[in-house]
Amino acid sequence: MAIRKKLPKGIDIKDGSYRARIYRDGRKAMRMFETLVEAKVWLEAQRIALDADDYGERLQEKAKAKAMSLSELLDSYLEKVVPIKAESGQKASRDRIRMWQRQQWASLPVASIRPHHILDWMDTESNRTTRLGGKPKATTISNPVNLLSAVFEYGRSKLQLKIDNPVKGIARPAAEYARISVPDINLEGLILEYAAASRARWMKTFVILAAWTAMRQGEIRKLRWEWINLEAGYILLPPTAKVEPDEPAIRITKNGKQRGIPLLPIVRSALREWQGNHDGKSGWAFPSFGDAAEPIPANTVSTRWQRLYSDIKQDHPDLRHQTFHDFRHWGCTRLAKYHVNILDLANTTGHQTVQILARYYDPDPVEKTNLVMTRYDEIHGSAETTKSMT
Repeated sequence: MAIRKKLPKGIDIKDGSYRARIYRDGRKAMRMFETLVEAKVWLEAQRIALDADDYGERLQEKAKAKAMSLSELLDSYLEKVVPIKAESGQKASRDRIRMWQRQQWASLPVASIRPHHILDWMDTESNRTTRLGGKPKATTISNPVNLLSAVFEYGRSKLQLKIDNPVKGIARPAAEYARISVPDINLEGLILEYAAASRARWMKTFVILAAWTAMRQGEIRKLRWEWINLEAGYILLPPTAKVEPDEPAIRITKNGKQRGIPLLPIVRSALREWQGNHDGKSGWAFPSFGDAAEPIPANTVSTRWQRLYSDIKQDHPDLRHQTFHDFRHWGCTRLAKYHVNILDLANTTGHQTVQILARYYDPDPVEKTNLVMTRYDEIHGSAETTKSMT
């Protein structure tokens, strides 16, 4: 019995001839030969050629990573990625990108950036004294670092740069306790009084919406009358809206999902009053003063709010510091008692996770105690009734 000699890898016999085949990264080649020697010579030549191609591609990839500076990669991210982010995050992203571009090592090739560059910046930033005389918050440091990590991942996945992400593995500063802002009906009354007497009278309705619906500032700014149903008592926010046919759609909700928001009586009353200043059927509920075809700009809201609260603080210097975003805390806390459970509440407020929503729930200790005791009495009374019946 003849012993069949084992053939080299990539060579087999088909129809009495030697078939040589090679596959690599989607590329393939095949050829038939009369002798085994010819097949082996051809196969080795193909391997050498493919190795040379791979080496050349690797050299090109390395050259590309060395040719592109970090500043140029940041510019690419700014142009391609930032515009499709939620409007609320675009300005912060632009500011952080410009900050990174001001670093001396931003001119280095992106492949040359090392963890020590980021760690040195974090160390300097954490020891910086803020305008208020304190130290920067943890998020002031971690947010720019997180964005830089996203930029490197963008370079790796979208631009196919053969680079490592130097931010991976770098520990972020421990987060502080979440800001607490308990709803204060007296402070709210003062704010609404000053708003009604100011030139920015629209701020009164704006504050009521924020404090009693937990809507974000951007969602209120871009609110349209078509989405408000005062008869049924709700607002239906679409994920995006295309106001003009020839213009791109604008993002409305932060999480990109449609959201229904119930309107409590105080909100419905405020909207009806504000509706009297408009046709109340279509268009922006808070149009820009310069162009009614556009919603009121974010910087207008911020400037007016700061000016309004500054006026209040001048007359009432003992008042606590109040940011406009604190009204979202108020809204989440107030709406909690009217919802079935926390998932139902998150559906109204637009929070992606229960953990984030919990950071916005700041109940008044006295009110919470009274609520718990009321429920306790209800349960205790039911238990006593059941006991007497048996």
